[in-house]
Amino acid sequence: MATSVDFDQVDILDIAQELNLKLHPAQGGKHYLTHCWMCGDKSRHGKLAISPAKGVFRCAKCDYRGNVYTMANDILGDKDKALELLAGKKLDYLPQQKYKRLAPEETPIAPINIRDAVYNAFLSKLVLYPAHRKILYKRGVTEEMIERKGYKSTLHMDSTQGLCRRLLMDGYPLQGIPGFYEKDGNWVFMTLPGFLIPVRDKKNRIQGLQIRVDEAVLKKKTDLAKYVWQSSSGKKNGTSSGSPVHIARPSKPTMQDICYITEGPLKADIAAEYLGSTFIGIAGVGLYRQAVEAVKDLGVTTAPVLFDMDKIGNKEVKKAENNLLEGLRESGIQTFTIEWNPAAGKGIDDVIVAHGPKFREMVMVENYAKPQKQQPQIQSTFSILRKWKLLKTS
Repeated sequence: MATSVDFDQVDILDIAQELNLKLHPAQGGKHYLTHCWMCGDKSRHGKLAISPAKGVFRCAKCDYRGNVYTMANDILGDKDKALELLAGKKLDYLPQQKYKRLAPEETPIAPINIRDAVYNAFLSKLVLYPAHRKILYKRGVTEEMIERKGYKSTLHMDSTQGLCRRLLMDGYPLQGIPGFYEKDGNWVFMTLPGFLIPVRDKKNRIQGLQIRVDEAVLKKKTDLAKYVWQSSSGKKNGTSSGSPVHIARPSKPTMQDICYITEGPLKADIAAEYLGSTFIGIAGVGLYRQAVEAVKDLGVTTAPVLFDMDKIGNKEVKKAENNLLEGLRESGIQTFTIEWNPAAGKGIDDVIVAHGPKFREMVMVENYAKPQKQQPQIQSTFSILRKWKLLKTS
């Protein structure tokens, strides 16, 4: 007979330790990181974040998620054994009451108009270092794009307090702005060596900022991601970025009723400019649900998916891609994947910058304006395209 357990009264951290998971505290104890048992990530501390206050977990790499029972059942591989373990750890208090006090109360995110105003004022006081300008040039970003998109180099932590003071004197509120928080009675902001990438909404307002971390830092901190959100979650009066979806608009739009979906805000900016169409940049393939909602909000009829070609052989990325395609089709949006020979470049930005005219000729909207009843494989005469896969919309 199955054991009955109220999962809300079981401490997920106790169970994680019983299951011999190595835990690393993050965000002031708000989350604990461990390695995901589903995708087997190899990062230093793991990509799976456990939230003790909520009793749930989620992997940032593969988007696998669940509660304390999911965890125990997965690792033990037996439902009855999992329930027995949870029953033996039943508490006389709710874990939410215990762990809510460990991390500072998070400040609700400010309305988009306020965030946009603060971020624009913030970026206006920064410059772009020559080394970062050179990196952007190499990726195909023009000087006009640099100015229009607002890429700027980050500051050293010692300089953040003074800049925050200037913003406050100019009348800009910092509470509720992701990245900003209080430390020792003064406002500062989260920073790392690198350059900032504004993440914008469909009205071109800045929702948040990503940091492209310098290679020298990445070599020393191997567990650090190349792109990091400027977030202050877990800090006093801090706010989470929330990982918003980026909408990249070209300076000269040429393709209507369509948007493309790819990985990363900077990649989306570059691809949008060269292809002349709107791009959605998601900060990780696991954010496919947000991508679907963004497409629906834009009101377009077609949304091809162009993930990096290192997805080949990666089951988790392929699974996320399929989930994205399925979500779009269920919403009545025509979609398909566009793939190319990996030798032409890993990301769509690499391919478009190097082979713009040829690639553009292959992806013109007239080629797929009408929904297809079958799934033809259209072989390109150009070596840059690996294949086109048209997927059914119903």
